[in-house]
Amino acid sequence: MNHVAQDIRIALRGLRRAPAFAIAVVLSLALGIGANATMFTILDPVLLRPLPYPHADDLVAPALGGTGIVTDSYFLKWAENTHALAFIAEYNPTSMIVGAAGSPEELPGAIASPDFVRVLGVAPTIGRFITAGDGLAGAPPVAVLGHELWQRQFAGDTHVLGRTITVDGTQTTIVGVMPAGFSFPPRASLWLPRPPIDTRPGAGLRIGQVVGRRRPGASIEQVQRELAQVPQPADLQRSWSLRDFAVVVTPLHDQLYRSAKPMVVLLFAAVTLLLLIACANVANLVLARTTRRRQEFSIRSALGAGRATLYWEVVAECLLLALGGGALGVLISVWLSQLFARLMPESISSVARIGVDGRALVFTFGVSILAAFLISSGPAFRAARGAAGALLADGGSRAGDSRVARFMRRSLVVVQLSTAVVLLTGAGLLVKSLARLTGQDNGFRPDHLLIVTVNLPSSRYKGAVRANQFFDALAVRLAALPGARRIAQGPPPLVGYGFGYLHAATPETPAYKVAVSDVGPGFFETYGIPVLAGRGILASDDSTGPPVVVVNAALARLIAPGGNAIGQPLDVITIRQQHPTIVGVVADVPQNDIAVRPLAEAFSATAQDLHRPSWLAIRVAGDPDALALPVQKVVRELDPELVVRTVSMESMLSTSLAPHRFTAVVLGTFALLAMTLAAVGLFGVIAYLVERRTREIGVRMALGAQRRHVVGLVLREGLTLTAVGVSLGVAFSIGLAHVLQSLLYEVQPTDAGVIVAVTTALSGIALLATGLPALRATRVDPMITLRAE
Repeated sequence: MNHVAQDIRIALRGLRRAPAFAIAVVLSLALGIGANATMFTILDPVLLRPLPYPHADDLVAPALGGTGIVTDSYFLKWAENTHALAFIAEYNPTSMIVGAAGSPEELPGAIASPDFVRVLGVAPTIGRFITAGDGLAGAPPVAVLGHELWQRQFAGDTHVLGRTITVDGTQTTIVGVMPAGFSFPPRASLWLPRPPIDTRPGAGLRIGQVVGRRRPGASIEQVQRELAQVPQPADLQRSWSLRDFAVVVTPLHDQLYRSAKPMVVLLFAAVTLLLLIACANVANLVLARTTRRRQEFSIRSALGAGRATLYWEVVAECLLLALGGGALGVLISVWLSQLFARLMPESISSVARIGVDGRALVFTFGVSILAAFLISSGPAFRAARGAAGALLADGGSRAGDSRVARFMRRSLVVVQLSTAVVLLTGAGLLVKSLARLTGQDNGFRPDHLLIVTVNLPSSRYKGAVRANQFFDALAVRLAALPGARRIAQGPPPLVGYGFGYLHAATPETPAYKVAVSDVGPGFFETYGIPVLAGRGILASDDSTGPPVVVVNAALARLIAPGGNAIGQPLDVITIRQQHPTIVGVVADVPQNDIAVRPLAEAFSATAQDLHRPSWLAIRVAGDPDALALPVQKVVRELDPELVVRTVSMESMLSTSLAPHRFTAVVLGTFALLAMTLAAVGLFGVIAYLVERRTREIGVRMALGAQRRHVVGLVLREGLTLTAVGVSLGVAFSIGLAHVLQSLLYEVQPTDAGVIVAVTTALSGIALLATGLPALRATRVDPMITLRAE
């Protein structure tokens, strides 16, 4: 223990004598460690931390293929025939209007079956959860509150049971309160009973999501085999595309974080490479400092200091520097975590709450220790292995210029440069992909467009007819607002579609999926979607006219490759027991994600194929956000218990771009830091080599060497290292190209333009970093050098 304290005291004295060195090292490490700690706060819940439920690894999410959903009939068959699952429950994430007239708010919630909390292994802190009798016809409406909603609306009143809360316009009795921190599905604030499953022939097809808990000893593969053997229900033999999906069972953790994993893994790999560059940079600085201290070490060795003593003194110095960098890195991580929490896309923020906690601090401490080992291993070994007699005889003037030392310094620079190329190439590819997404024609005009969303509670707006009557009246009122130019009903791009149907395969054509949405007259004109052939939906397409549909270009190509789809029947859907006739073809628009190629889509007329509407679009003369308050006022005048949401289409487009923008910006920032550290490292090594060769350069110039020869000598050293580092970086980038494939849009991971741009930029910066020491070398006075000799 005394030896450790002595090593630390000696290390502190040494660092006090070299404050510039200590500050440079601490700052370099703080950047790398802070970035890693920040990304760990995101990586931890997405990949490492189990879900906050007892025995969370036993939770599974059975579904039909990649849809994530199951029909009620399938769920019922699973519940009756499964033995590998101890409990199984069905739920539906939904939004609910909570509160009385004049102060309603729309909150995320869920409709759940009775075994929902038994599956998850939690229980209400107050009261009970939903029971089998709660959803029966005639049963009083009940709700279970989330902890945050209970605190906010009832001030944490423990006598809340039996009190009522207005949910979707219905007075609902509170029967329980869930514990703090429980929010499943993500962000859910309250839970209502799921109505009983209707198994009568002809009953409507209803879907939901399923969660189950494996019995002890039952594997996921066993659950998968068991559920796959359950006979398919009769209602799946209808035209829904779900009928052709196989049963897939995935861990619940994977299902929740599936969309976030590729992005998080990529960014964590990037900060790991950034830390590697920082460590290589610092290791070069420590190696140069250790080389300058070889005379000191040789004297102490001659006076009796053992090799272990010298070794651990260097390690202690590096450990102090790394812990200082880690402490500063924690502060950087706190700031970055808050910044990332605001910038993160919903795919992460909806399921992960990031922040520096105990696990992040332990991780940061571990990374600091690892960094200390990386930066100290080579220099400490070099300090401990010298021979005292030889070093003293040399006087320390040229000590340490061995082949091993030179090789180590050059190798570290090559590692920095090659790693920087990998990061810059990845960032360049993502930036180019983002530029393609931003600059592409999405098939509609997002400018001057306000999207109005109103979810009508089914308890007060029973049936599609009454819901459509409300929207018709609302459209008339909104069309009279100042600045409103056009108004239309129908789902906007990027929010999905109403229904999906599967076209059966024939000998002539393969099977394909068709998305179907109900739209009103003027829909395509309001959204600025070009009509490529035929016409759009008209006011005359009402309940008295023949059923019609408009298809997008993708569906038209499938129906009539190289021909004319107009006039043909669309046989995948029926309206009033008839296959509708195609009357128009419009441009493709994205249905879910701007980076996903549009599906084949059909647009039916709302007056003919009645479904419950939710959206209206208003094309305005000026700023669409300026119309938000007048729209809300109109909706409240028609029904004060409704909640209206307004957003500009440009904002929706920006939100769709958010994951791609976040990844490109964060990786680009890390890549620029990596390039800066690599350039600084190259500059430091070349400057150090020039300093060590000052005597040689002076002699050369005294013997007649021209300045250009000296510049060429130094440039050759730096550019050789650059060429090796860049070449290795390009090779690594090509080898790792497949990692980025899923995150790119219309950009190849081996894009030659990006690779050439990266190598050119880094080579230019390396030339500058080498050129400054080269010019400094030409200022060596040969007479001073000769006198020194």
